[in-house]
Amino acid sequence: MLAALSPSGVSAQEEPVQEEESVVKDPYTLYYSDSLFIGDTIRFRVDRGTYENTREFYDSLRRSAERNYITRMLYEFLMRGEEEHVMSGEEAIDAYTVPYQQFGGQPIREVRINQMDILTGLQQDSSQNPRQWYADVANWLHMPTHEFIIRENLLFASGDTLNPDLLKDNARILRRLDYIKDARFVVQPVKGGGDSVDVVVLTQDLWTKGFDVNLESINAGEIQLFDDNFLGMGHKFQANLIFDYLEPSNPGIETYYRLNNIRGSFIDGRLYYKHAFETNRYGVELNRDFYSSQTRWVGGTSVFRTDTRRNIVQEDTTFRQTRLDYTNHDFWLGHAFPLDLGGGFFENRNRLVLSTRYRNDRYFKHPGVTDRYNYRFHDNQLLLGKVSFSRENFYKSSLVYGFGRTEDIPVGDLFGYTFGWEKAQFFNRFYSGIDLRHGEFIRNFGYLSGGFEAGGFYYDDRVEQGVLRFQSHYISKLFILNELKLRQFFQLNYTYGFNRFPEEHLRLDGGGDIRGFLNDNLYGNEKLVIKAETVGFTDFYYYGFRLALYGFCDIGFLGSEDEFIFSNPMKSGFGLGARLRNENFVFNTFQIRFGFYPNLGMENLFLFNLSGEKNLRPRRYTPDPPHVVDF
Repeated sequence: MLAALSPSGVSAQEEPVQEEESVVKDPYTLYYSDSLFIGDTIRFRVDRGTYENTREFYDSLRRSAERNYITRMLYEFLMRGEEEHVMSGEEAIDAYTVPYQQFGGQPIREVRINQMDILTGLQQDSSQNPRQWYADVANWLHMPTHEFIIRENLLFASGDTLNPDLLKDNARILRRLDYIKDARFVVQPVKGGGDSVDVVVLTQDLWTKGFDVNLESINAGEIQLFDDNFLGMGHKFQANLIFDYLEPSNPGIETYYRLNNIRGSFIDGRLYYKHAFETNRYGVELNRDFYSSQTRWVGGTSVFRTDTRRNIVQEDTTFRQTRLDYTNHDFWLGHAFPLDLGGGFFENRNRLVLSTRYRNDRYFKHPGVTDRYNYRFHDNQLLLGKVSFSRENFYKSSLVYGFGRTEDIPVGDLFGYTFGWEKAQFFNRFYSGIDLRHGEFIRNFGYLSGGFEAGGFYYDDRVEQGVLRFQSHYISKLFILNELKLRQFFQLNYTYGFNRFPEEHLRLDGGGDIRGFLNDNLYGNEKLVIKAETVGFTDFYYYGFRLALYGFCDIGFLGSEDEFIFSNPMKSGFGLGARLRNENFVFNTFQIRFGFYPNLGMENLFLFNLSGEKNLRPRRYTPDPPHVVDF
């Protein structure tokens, strides 16, 4: 698994200059730009026949596109959007942002929207080969995003002056939408129009209809059906069929409807309903986050009602099936004040954020509670305030968490102090907590981020329900091992709880800690998890599908707050896997994993997993709503 760090046959990508170079390149090699890590150039060898067939198609497409200015722009977008990460990439991924600078401050005469077919890059030129029937069917079935939806996601309009930083932010906003594969802006001077410019917005949709199957065991699992761009409105509709043959009222259903950017306000909404296995839950939520460096107001609200039955520990330490019926009301609001701290990489991106939050949890049916037992089932009101300093910018890259799609990787700093008052069922307490984060790119090293959180309630002359958490994440530059392009990932997560209530414990999670680890009998108040993963992007390419191989090694320590963490037995899991993905579709990445777990019994010593993996995104450096540090 750690072969990427072996000296034999492994080399790091050389660091290229920032300016464009004119170089002669091997015709049967795919080139990527890894501007994330100081402009790495990533090369893939491909089969000669595959290359020539693909090149023949793109050459014919280029010749057709030369007929007029608009089709030339569309071709340029297609080559950079569809093919930039396939057969081109001689320019840095973010090179297209440079021309914006010369148009800064000029008035925008017109904003035009041009949309590409979702499978244009998979079609064959009719002059050479017949069109593939599945591409025609897919484009016929797909309802493209309505133009007014794209306009509602723009931060500028006709009559505004062009702001280069705003355009850069806006491209990222469009790319983060679940139904957009890529987005580009073309700024065109207006002939005879003085200093006016036109902005052409080029977008390409994803295929957003899909399904997913997650099997927890032979008897239990979930089937998901979803559309991330329902009726071309940018809304998401999802319905899940949940089954467990060992549970009553089998199967169950879970569904939600999410509205993105309601009427151009950048407020997202969600309606939710679940009825499964003696659980009924429904609610509504609204949220507006820091979608841009220019965002001033943020906030959110949610209201949920839940009626369920759970196996809950009692004061005598026994477990008993208990009916729960409760409501959650949550409201928060924040405002950002821009700070002028000079130029540099974070120019116009420094801000002071003041925010407040009110949360009310009310239980109508609950287990027996005392002032120190079953705290999570107390009637509880929490009023918090937060003061934060934040600065954030983005690099662009590919082949980090994705398989060629443009990825926006945040860097920056966040410092936050949270304080407030809790009015609980048995006591009133003051809360205090801090949140620190930092992330940067280190030359010739890679991406390194770290975060520290600490918080607790002050009551009866001591801090209780205290928690300390440290997190660190490292992503390497690319390494070359024969035909594989390797990237190394490391994570370190440490959590320490002190003066916690008796029923509060940490566990080793089989998803976020030691992947695939199955043991619910381990618990403690101190946890250390170290994770390593080597990902190798292969040369496999078939109509947009790419294959990545990976190896992982996860270790964890879990114990009491009174013991040295390394004095506890080490738990581990390691193994190999493969991921398959097509960036034209919204489907989860298809994943196969084979793991070995030496600390489990013989029946779980080797575990095989087949599942979908959701797209990962690095944590940002914008303030979260005021909250109590999780344990």
